[in-house]
Amino acid sequence: MASEKKKKKKKKKKKKKKKKKKKKKKKKKKKKKKKKKKKEEEEKKKKKKKQQQLQQQQQQQQQQQQQKKKKKKKKKKKKKKKKKKKKKKKKKEEEEEEEEEEEEEEEEEEEEEEEEEEEEEEEEEEEGSSSSSSSSSSSQLQKKMKKKKKKKKKKKKKKKKKKKKKKKKKKKREEEEEEEEGGGGGGGGGEDGGGGK
Repeated sequence: MASEKKKKKKKKKKKKKKKKKKKKKKKKKKKKKKKKKKKEEEEKKKKKKKQQQLQQQQQQQQQQQQQKKKKKKKKKKKKKKKKKKKKKKKKKEEEEEEEEEEEEEEEEEEEEEEEEEEEEEEEEEEEGSSSSSSSSSSSQLQKKMKKKKKKKKKKKKKKKKKKKKKKKKKKKREEEEEEEEGGGGGGGGGEDGGGGK
């Protein structure tokens, strides 16, 4: 009977021990699960934070690119305006120069016309006086020829001088154009030299 009691007690102790072990195991499992859940949540938070940072970074980059584009556009517009202004100024200068040349040409033509008129008058006078004597007419003719030759030479010289002046003016204009093109950092000099007539 005592051994049976002892046996029973032992069995009860064993059962209690088993129960305790099971409870401990359950508790450990629960703790593990909780830890895992916490870790997952932290990972989730980290991922979200990373995503937000990346989004913010992308937004900033986009804004910077837009600002850069805007600035570039503004610069281009300013450059275009400056170029247009320069072109307009140059055109005006060229027109003024052409006008000046035309005036000079007109003056020269007037001078030539006056000279021709003078020549005609002289010829008429000489013709009137040559009828008085035949001996003096030969010397008058020589004089007349000499005068004519001299005037022709003078006219030729004047024409040469005018041509030289025009050439010099054209060369100066071309040099200025080259300087402007070089100074503008290769900013397209699509204008022609507009040489004189």
